Amino acid sequence: AGGYGGGGSPSLPRVPGSAVLRYELELLNLETEPDLWDLEFEQKLGFARERRERGNRLFKRQLFREADEEYEQGLRYLVYMPQVEEGEKAPLDAELLLMQLNLTASKLRCNREAAALAHATKALAIQPEHPKALYRIGQAHTQLGEYAKASAALARAQAAGEAAGDTAVIAAVEKEKTRLQERKERHARQRKAAYRRMVRGADTPDLDTAGREDDTAGDKSAGGEGEAGPGGGRSGGRRPWKALLSASVLAACIAAGLATYLRAAPLRADGA
Repeated sequence: AGGYGGGGSPSLPRVPGSAVLRYELELLNLETEPDLWDLEFEQKLGFARERRERGNRLFKRQLFREADEEYEQGLRYLVYMPQVEEGEKAPLDAELLLMQLNLTASKLRCNREAAALAHATKALAIQPEHPKALYRIGQAHTQLGEYAKASAALARAQAAGEAAGDTAVIAAVEKEKTRLQERKERHARQRKAAYRRMVRGADTPDLDTAGREDDTAGDKSAGGEGEAGPGGGRSGGRRPWKALLSASVLAACIAAGLATYLRAAPLRADGA
């Protein structure tokens, strides 16, 4: 449509419709990030906070991998602290806690549950029984199918949330408990279905004899004693595919015999 659309710009500067605009840019300054070991404590905290906030914006846009990379870069500034003074420990721990919690969330979204558990454990080392860290541990165990561990972590998270008066975490824990129960029930149904398929595959009666009693168990012409015939035998009935195969073979034999008879019938008539 051009820089000014199809109508262009009738006022100054006059630009015709659908015109292509070209811009010339001049780089005035390029700021490079200093080496990590040259940064002061406050600079490291500032860069880490900037990375974390950028990661939060990406996370809200559901760009989870990009957010995870920002959190990882932000963590670099916080772990490289050769000498931490006495007054620096509290702000460092506060920023580290936030970064570890955010990394736990991003790892969960990237389906990296083991890494999420590691970061949540580090968050608990900074602040034991932190409600959100326990909640995300429960989430990680739920996604891994470790339901007993998930239930225990969520119970701890709920207790910690109630002690801290954190209503948001309490509501999130209740929602996660519902998700946990639904996953458990779904997996139980899947296991039962797999077991039924296994049992049916090992011993499935014929379609035409399913649900009926073996009324031809003593009939030798129906398969004989000890055979896997349709009327009885050791396997309790032929599998459906075997029954279909037998019927197909029988039909082929009848068709071949009938064709032979029809070909031979005119010859016998001529020689009679």
